[in-house]
Amino acid sequence: MATGSSKFMPFPSPVKGEHSFSSYCGFRVKRTTDGHKTQVTHQDKIRNSGSWIKIDNLECTYRLELLELGTWNSQSPPRFMDFLTEIETAHRRISPHIRRTYLERSENLSSIAGGDVFLKLENLQHTGAFKARGALNKLLSFDRQSLEKGVITASTGNHGAAVSFGANIVGNKATVYVSRIASPSKVAAIKRLGAEIVEFGDDCVETENHARAEAERIGAAYVPPYNDPDVIAGQGTIAKEIVEDIGVPDKILVSLGGGGLISGIAGYLKAVSDKCEVVACSAANSCVMMQSIGLGKLVGDLPSLPTISDGTSGGIENDSITFDYCRDLVDRYLSFTEEEIHLAMRDFIDVHHMLIEGAAGVALAGIGSKELDQKGKTTVVVVCGANIGTETLAGVLA
Repeated sequence: MATGSSKFMPFPSPVKGEHSFSSYCGFRVKRTTDGHKTQVTHQDKIRNSGSWIKIDNLECTYRLELLELGTWNSQSPPRFMDFLTEIETAHRRISPHIRRTYLERSENLSSIAGGDVFLKLENLQHTGAFKARGALNKLLSFDRQSLEKGVITASTGNHGAAVSFGANIVGNKATVYVSRIASPSKVAAIKRLGAEIVEFGDDCVETENHARAEAERIGAAYVPPYNDPDVIAGQGTIAKEIVEDIGVPDKILVSLGGGGLISGIAGYLKAVSDKCEVVACSAANSCVMMQSIGLGKLVGDLPSLPTISDGTSGGIENDSITFDYCRDLVDRYLSFTEEEIHLAMRDFIDVHHMLIEGAAGVALAGIGSKELDQKGKTTVVVVCGANIGTETLAGVLA
């Protein structure tokens, strides 16, 4: 992709255009009519012309000069990451330490959908969830000096286990702050990996804010659960593996909590093709990001009800970079009742003979949804985790 200036060559008169996306998403561009700097988003239809690009939005066509991502400074950070570069780098960094999980075609779900349904089995990942990817990428991005005063994170369970796992790899020990509502089975898993547990707060955002402040106070390395480019890039390696295995799917169903997982996956897929419809799946009882998208702004403390999808539940940091990514990269939002999530989990366990947790059941509930045209399409479901307590599992299977 060329960057920089070029001799101006006029385009035809402005015309209206339809929404679509290109791999130029996130690049800083200059509108030549007035020099105004803006960014390319998936609402723009883009035609490349050397070092110039032509963008149709809903109003008219603009002639734009493509500038380097690197021209941004820390006071004016880019709203979008360079997803391809960051995720390729992350994959090289973490590949020696993670499992390249299976992408398995499901005969049962394919028959329900009327198309080909593939399962990205992150329930088989180290620590039993996709979180190992993002946590490890963040930890491996620190230099040795940054890790000298320890590693701190906050977690509802899976992220804490992932950071503990990663801390062992980099030769450190993690301190994990958990809220008082965290799953006991997931907290036990964190302890087994050698982390120190500190209980604080009644909501994940409260716990995250406290843990981050503590890390700053003592100078420890902080590993955010979702609100961080390195964490997002690590999660995005899932999409890279999917594309390498079967190409770009027509649809992908991803569970949505704080948005780190779907931001990385959507960012990669949209950067390589405009073909894939990215579908965010939430538990109806706790869908803070989905509701925030509807409101047009991130309201991280929206109320939530209890849900079996504890990995996606609760509040979101109000400055989270994932809001912009979800708003501009995700194509569709679906929510599911507890009954629908339970049913999806039971069917999966019965047919595939593997454990999954509630967050994975949320994405699986999207198969066969009347809101999605899956007939004749290739759909991927990210089965994001397997960490479920025996009492919770008994309630699902009852």
